[in-house]
Amino acid sequence: MKKKISILMTVYNCEKYLSKSIKSILNQTYKNFELIIIDDFSDDKTRKILKKIKNKKVKIYLLKKRFGRTKALNYGLKKCKSNIIAIQDADDISNKKRILISMNELNKNNSTGLVATNFDVINEKGKTLKKLNYSLQKVRDKSNLKFINTIAHSSIIFKKDHLPYSKYDESFIYAQDYKLILSFLRFSKIKILKKKLLKLRVYKENMSSASSYKKIRIKENLRLLDFSLTYLKPNAFEKSTIYIMKIKNYIKIFLAYF
Repeated sequence: MKKKISILMTVYNCEKYLSKSIKSILNQTYKNFELIIIDDFSDDKTRKILKKIKNKKVKIYLLKKRFGRTKALNYGLKKCKSNIIAIQDADDISNKKRILISMNELNKNNSTGLVATNFDVINEKGKTLKKLNYSLQKVRDKSNLKFINTIAHSSIIFKKDHLPYSKYDESFIYAQDYKLILSFLRFSKIKILKKKLLKLRVYKENMSSASSYKKIRIKENLRLLDFSLTYLKPNAFEKSTIYIMKIKNYIKIFLAYF
């Protein structure tokens, strides 16, 4: 019998795309799973949509106050019964074979702790953004992970027991997924599949342009670059690239304050 896995979805005000995202999980060819949905105190029609779901595989938790993304993810991890966790963001769409193919890869090598897949970027209408996909394809390689995140959060499936701590770092507000990925790069092995098994949605509502958001993201980027320098043993090229990236981020944060 195939191993049961837990698929974790956190939701906040995602009424436009939620149904399609959930449907893409329920239609998976890999059937032995539970879908854990954590609603982070949505105030749109998200909760009405969730309350209409009648499926034994789906377990819904409605938070009584806003936790924020990272704490909501950790709350969800505590509700997951399996050691194997797949992530699905509430506005993304998974290929029906995503879990099956990822699980097959995860089972090939016991030392592999995290598997990610390739993906297409789509807009709010579901149209593929060809220009953005082309530019992303140039950097989408595991060798670049030490200085740039090339993995979509919704594409990952991982084994919790491959990390000394099986949760997201709550000191990160936005880059908690990248910190988790770098932790797997430190303590385990990562495999990135070339097959495009996910549609990653990008739209105005999920791309903040606020200066406070930018400052926090830049500071988190700098912390993660330092993490790579300290723990991931970068080679000479990687080390020089990390220092260049740090300089660019310092310039950005200087400009953000003036």
